[in-house]
Amino acid sequence: MNKEKTKFYVHWTDFNRRLDNWIDKDKVDFECTKEQMKEIRERKRRFDDLQHERHEDHEGLGEADLKEHEELTKVKNVNKLQFGKYLLETWYFTPLPREIWKQGDDIIEVLYMCEFCLSFYKTKDELERHQKRDKIRHPPGDEIYRNGKVSVFEVDGEKSKIWCQNLCYVAKMFLDHKSTPRPSAPLPHRAARHSRAARRQVPVL
Repeated sequence: MNKEKTKFYVHWTDFNRRLDNWIDKDKVDFECTKEQMKEIRERKRRFDDLQHERHEDHEGLGEADLKEHEELTKVKNVNKLQFGKYLLETWYFTPLPREIWKQGDDIIEVLYMCEFCLSFYKTKDELERHQKRDKIRHPPGDEIYRNGKVSVFEVDGEKSKIWCQNLCYVAKMFLDHKSTPRPSAPLPHRAARHSRAARRQVPVL
């Protein structure tokens, strides 16, 4: 973090954690009163009641499990994911492999990912060097469906463990209670792929 510019990691009480973010000090309203905050929370509760969405992400978790989960994952470790030409702002913490991130490391501002083999890289230079060597242009599985430029592949979790694990790590960035794969229980995965051009194909997560 730039020491010359103070930032706060902000969680909005009673709001979904996908809205958590680092905010510059000059954008924080220190004069907001308790009455104003109470009014904001009340509006949020009414909205949740209308949409029938309150706590649906926590279904199946007990109070103790939920509290432990929120404590361990309350600060997301990746701010943005570069996936092909798209720069995606993440929503949640994801338990990345230790060689990429571990507890105590700084927050990753941008994590780079190969859009074909789903490998992670800390810098753009590392990704570009990898892409010069990598020739994979579709998911590592069997094509089970095709409709025009869209194909669906079934990927064997036993044969392609790293690919499937990395897919789950990415999903975890956007689904708060998405389970991550266990090595002892590999499962089949399905991935859609869209052919953008005759010689360039991109798997769609």
